[in-house]
Order: sequence, then C-alpha cells, then structure tokens
Amino acid sequence: MNILTHPVHTGYQFDLAKTGHDFYSIEIPESREVFWDYASRPKSKNYTLIKSLNNEDIKFDIILVHDELGYNYLKHLALPLIFKEHCLREPFIVPIDWIKRINYYVFASQTAEKSWILPYSCSPKKVIIGMGIDTEKYKGYIGNKNSILVVTNNIQKRKAEKGFDKLLALSKKFNIYILGNGNEGIPCSIGQAETYSQLIKHYQEHMIYFNPSNSLGMTTLEAMATGMPVVTFKMINSDVIKHEYNGLIVNSIPEAEKSLHLLLSNKKLAKTLGDNARKTIKERYKTDLFIKKWDLLFQKTRIEKPNINKNYKSDLPYKIKKYFYNLRNLRKANNSLFE
Repeated sequence: MNILTHPVHTGYQFDLAKTGHDFYSIEIPESREVFWDYASRPKSKNYTLIKSLNNEDIKFDIILVHDELGYNYLKHLALPLIFKEHCLREPFIVPIDWIKRINYYVFASQTAEKSWILPYSCSPKKVIIGMGIDTEKYKGYIGNKNSILVVTNNIQKRKAEKGFDKLLALSKKFNIYILGNGNEGIPCSIGQAETYSQLIKHYQEHMIYFNPSNSLGMTTLEAMATGMPVVTFKMINSDVIKHEYNGLIVNSIPEAEKSLHLLLSNKKLAKTLGDNARKTIKERYKTDLFIKKWDLLFQKTRIEKPNINKNYKSDLPYKIKKYFYNLRNLRKANNSLFE
C-alpha cells in the first residue's frame, strides 16, 4: 500500500515503517519537522521523501496526517484520510468540515481521545493505538554509571511542557546528563546521541532515568524497556508508572530530590524497579500489536470513499499563521503535552 504523509518525529515514523507499507513523506512549507533524524534512528527503506505532488507517478491509496498543518495541506486530495493526534489538547468540538473529511482519528491514549468532541455517531471513527516498544532493541541495563539520564529535545523552547525549571533546579544537586537536540547552552546537556546504538547505550549505562515533565513520552518508555528505574513527575496522560512497583512518582522538587537520592544509594531497589518496568513494557507496549492495529486500520481505510467537497483546496498559505497561532495558544493553555 502507498501511503501519502508528511514528516513527524522520527521515532514514530520508524515504528510505522514496520507495517511494511510504503510511506511517501511530502515536505510542507514552514513545517518545523525534519524528514528523518538519522542519528536517532536508522533510515527505513520504505520511507521516501518527495518534494511535491506535481511530478509523482505514484498511485497513493490513503493519506495519513499528523497535525492541522498536514491536514490543511493534503485534505483536497481525493483519498481516504487518517488524522493521528500527537498531543493532548484542551477539550474542543471537532469542526464540521473535519467530521465530513476525516475517515478515522487515531490517539495513543483514552486521555487524548476524550478531548476530541464528536457526535456520538462518529464514535467508531475514533481508534486508540498505543505506542509499541521493541524490547529486543531496548534491553541490557547495566547502570554502571552513578548518574541520571534525561532524554529530551528543544527544552529551551518548550520550558513549561518539558519541566525545564524542575530539571534545572535538580541539576545543581545531581549528576544529570541531558541527551538530545536543541538543548545547547543548558548545564549538563551533552548533545544528541551520534547513532541509534549510542542512544541505547546511554539507557544501558546510566543508573536512573528522570522524567521532569508531567506527560509520558516515548523516551520514558524506552528507558523502562531497557530496564532503567524511573523517577517521574505525576503524568496526566498515562498510568504506566505504578509508584514503588516499576518507578517512583513525585509531585514536587523536594520529593524528586528524595527519590533520586534513594535510588542512587539503594541499587537493589533500583534494580527491582527497573526489572518491573521492563516487564510492564513487555506486557503493555507490544510492537507486534502496534503494527497489527495500524495495518488493520490502513486496510480498512483503503476501501472507504473520501468525502471531498468541491471547494476543498490546499489552503496552506492562508492557514500557516492561524496554525502556529493556535499552536502557541494550545501550549500556553495546556503546556502542549506531546507524546
């Protein structure tokens, strides 16, 4: 199947590629997403960058969009369309033109799904597909470095969302390493991992993983899958961490300080929490289930008819400013809690 899409974070693209379908990712003007972050994941052979639709002879089967920008750029094409939500929004009423145009809405959690207010008759259009974590890739925890790992990108630009102030306060008291892109100039930032293997090595060697934000991201799941003990602030979009079973949940900087000291001084407890964390990922975030659910949805969407209004057109130039204005408001209102 040939799926027309656009760039989103590379980790998610890497996992989608495991479905075996061919993805054609079109560059969108003004988008902040890169086609592929080659340092974070090896390039999937079935993910191809295309510059425009004008010179493409490919017969596309469906459209997969990841945000409003992508939706407005591709909605005019006469193809069935899936909208994958990657953030937690304030509750909002889905516009009528979206309801008519979109075939399916995909969410990673029930928390994200509940924010999209649709008519009851549209309930079957909502699909929840949780993340899949490859525990054959993420494994081999050693914890031989007496240090704390944080994996995040662009923390300066998304301070509230990423828990910047909490992280900065704790970095003055602990040996913390911040791994990721766009964190230049921040104390304890060590830049991006040069390769995917190096990223995994960081998970294996650092003793503790720390999540300073109030949302669950893929990096926390990757750390858990490797077997790292996790200290996290209470997350509003997931209950995957069970306090004192597979991690430690904190509500304040003093609590975080206490929990980090506890694990640094108690390797037996750290190992137990890490073992249980890995067990949880194996049980709840199976890669084969992620692949199966997406494949079934792609197959189901393919046979549906697109609802194209004759007035639809790619109105991206008009929508660009509105999109980023709404995105800024979303981040202010809800700290833009992206997966």
